Amino acid sequence: MEKAGVDIKTGTVIIDHIGYYYRIQNAGTLNFYVASFMDETYSTSLRDSVIDSTVYVTVLAFSLILLIMIVWVFSIIHPLNQIKSYIEQIKQGKQVELYLNREDEIGEVANALVTMKDELTRQEKAKEEMIHNISHDLKTPIATIKSYSESIKDGIYPYGTLEGSVDVILDNAQRLEDKVHNLLYLNRVEYLVTSDSEGVVTNMKEVVEEVVLNSAVIRSEIRVITEVEEVFFDGLLESWRVAIENIMDNAFRYAKSYIKITVTEDDLKISNDGPKMPEDRIESLFRPYEKGEGGRFGLGLSIVSKVAKANKYKVKGYNTEDGVCFRIYRDKPKSRKNDSKKKIIKKKVIKKEKEMKIGTIGTGVIVDRMIQAVNMTDHMSIEAVYSRSEQKACEYAKKHDVKKYYWNLDEMLNDPEIDTIYVASPNSLHYSQSKKAILAKKNVINEKPFTPTLKECNELFELAKENGVFIFEAITTIHLPNYALVKEHLKDCGELKFVQCNFSQYSSRYGKYKNHEQTNAFDPAFNGGALMDINVYCIHFVTGIFGKPESVSYIANRGYNGIDTSGILIMRYPGFIATCVGAKDSSSENHVYIQGDQGTIRVFGSSCGVCSHVEFIPPKKDMIGKKDVSNTLNIGIEQIMHMTYECAEFERITRLNDIEAYEKLCDQTRLVVSILEECSKGE
Repeated sequence: MEKAGVDIKTGTVIIDHIGYYYRIQNAGTLNFYVASFMDETYSTSLRDSVIDSTVYVTVLAFSLILLIMIVWVFSIIHPLNQIKSYIEQIKQGKQVELYLNREDEIGEVANALVTMKDELTRQEKAKEEMIHNISHDLKTPIATIKSYSESIKDGIYPYGTLEGSVDVILDNAQRLEDKVHNLLYLNRVEYLVTSDSEGVVTNMKEVVEEVVLNSAVIRSEIRVITEVEEVFFDGLLESWRVAIENIMDNAFRYAKSYIKITVTEDDLKISNDGPKMPEDRIESLFRPYEKGEGGRFGLGLSIVSKVAKANKYKVKGYNTEDGVCFRIYRDKPKSRKNDSKKKIIKKKVIKKEKEMKIGTIGTGVIVDRMIQAVNMTDHMSIEAVYSRSEQKACEYAKKHDVKKYYWNLDEMLNDPEIDTIYVASPNSLHYSQSKKAILAKKNVINEKPFTPTLKECNELFELAKENGVFIFEAITTIHLPNYALVKEHLKDCGELKFVQCNFSQYSSRYGKYKNHEQTNAFDPAFNGGALMDINVYCIHFVTGIFGKPESVSYIANRGYNGIDTSGILIMRYPGFIATCVGAKDSSSENHVYIQGDQGTIRVFGSSCGVCSHVEFIPPKKDMIGKKDVSNTLNIGIEQIMHMTYECAEFERITRLNDIEAYEKLCDQTRLVVSILEECSKGE
């Protein structure tokens, strides 16, 4: 090997069988050379030493790297095993905790799992509560259906008749279907909304008007105020209708006097003056079966939330100064410049049922009750009130939140918005005021006693027929469900022996009468007295079941002016006697007993005009020295406010023009009036 400017020679020589490495190098310009020799064994040792050092260092480095890798892998595997164990225990339903104080990706996964577990726990609790509430919600209609079905199977009709009992089953089946429908709708609403709603908008003004119209009968005393613009919301009409209906149902449940609906572009508000919501519950309002103030549960608001979110709207509830408000809105109203290209879904035109608009005559307690009953009845409303005093008429209208009031009867009868007159004036005015109303072509609901004579009674019926209107006697008894049950179970009594009716109610005016202070209630000129005012209910009860008696007689306690303050009416039928006791000068437990050789039906609770409770009592044999073990069977139902039943029937007959049912009522009134007329002639 040679380098530029330097003469170098290397090689190997063998001396005495030993190899040597040599190197000869020219030391410069002088003729001087440097020779180097190295034993071959030294070279080998050095080489081996270098190799050994290199291997050691390499092994050490590799071991260190391996150790580091092991530690690193363990640092990953251990928390992963913890996470795995955590997941397995969660899977088994165990309550466990996961603690990993890490800020890397594994720590993020662990934190996410803990959050997920907490959410799953909350959801599981919510699911259990929801299942419990659903079960509770479905239990009542199922139990009713089962109970009524078993009763019908045994030949017992809990609601009086087979048809009525089957109707109860059908009503509860419908309730059950509605609840299941809501559950299914809740689970499918997002799919239903998004699958068919692309490019669809709904006229919210039309939807709101429809919902308000259909919900007006829920609580007629609640005013519904609307401020609605013709605006369009994205989404299907049906989904928005369901959402608004559910908010309205909730509002009607809690409102005190009013509900207000405001609709502007992409903003709908429904407020009411009900109790304010607890602040800590507001965020949970839209969860399924969230508990309300009255212990009520439901799916309504959760459906509202899903409909809104599926159509990309927000929904919230909040307290206002007066009560509560629910709002569906968008933060930024959507531009509708191109809505002309979208499909606009219009509502079906729903024809509103004709409503009986009633004007009342009188301001007594009975009118208060009638107004209450009308407000609880579909397709009926109080349009105006009348009193002979302007001040009294005004005060009475304010009391019942009625817009119109009259103190001139002719003016009320000429009101074109009134089609029915309720006559609850003193008994002596029933005929003349009813006649006047008929001639004004108004339907009439005339309080008992209908008229004092059969001649006047027939005249009113004929006059109503000539003028194309109806006139009804306002008697509650014969329209009550429990009264129908009495008829249904009459056969269980066997051969009848006695019917006893007692309606005794101490008059608030009897004290004045005893002091010879004349009042309408005890004035013969005003057709007062116990027979006309009280006993008429008993007469209706008996004749409504058994028809015309063979004979009648009336024995009365009479006051100083000849008026009957109390009395007993005896009606003879083939095989049995019916007695009707009516008293305004004393009181007792009001009841009806229908006695037969196979058992007794007892009606009690208020009066025979209410029939709150109905029982069947098997016959008792010789009870001397024996313990009385009662096996009384309750055969009645729990009725709503008793006057609603007559209102509903009058409205139905008028709306459907049911002449057959109307004529039966007329015949019943004629029979009772004829008995009253005969008995009022004196002993």
